[in-house]
Amino acid sequence: PPYPDKRFLRLFRLINPAQELSSWLVVPNLTTEGRRMLNLLNVRYIVAAPGSTGIEASGLTPSYRGADADVYRDDRAVPRAFVPRIVRSVRTEDAMFARLSSARFQPAREAVVRGSLGVQKGGGAVTVHRDEPAEVELRTRLRRRSLVVLTNAFHVGWSVSVDGNRQRPVRVAARRRTGRMRQPTAR
Repeated sequence: PPYPDKRFLRLFRLINPAQELSSWLVVPNLTTEGRRMLNLLNVRYIVAAPGSTGIEASGLTPSYRGADADVYRDDRAVPRAFVPRIVRSVRTEDAMFARLSSARFQPAREAVVRGSLGVQKGGGAVTVHRDEPAEVELRTRLRRRSLVVLTNAFHVGWSVSVDGNRQRPVRVAARRRTGRMRQPTAR
């Protein structure tokens, strides 16, 4: 505490239902549903005990095998920033978590927002142009009004600007951010 916050913990409990707030985040068994949530969280590497069994799965590539650990790269993790093709609006946080835990949820194609943003479909591309500890700058090429996602955990106090114009950051299941983002300084 204070990180992860209770909302993040609720999301992580879709991976490990027994996860305690005061413990390190642990994935005791890599299920299909758990892996989909790890993909949503942009988890690119999985570290396992040396010689672990049951880790090899489609899209997991061994990166390191040693006496201290086995490390696998997950090629299905969502990119650091992306433009989802589908934007689903839901009314409640419970509805958001229901969608995230659905077998039909597709982390790299879909974002779930609470309330309406006036965007249902996206189109285009985004790249991370600059990534600093207190600022991330994205460059986009959008075919229409779209949601741009940065897979950082949301923190109150961040600011967002698009082409120099201040925008309201919106917390979504896929961590929406557009343009340049400033993180608050820790005090």
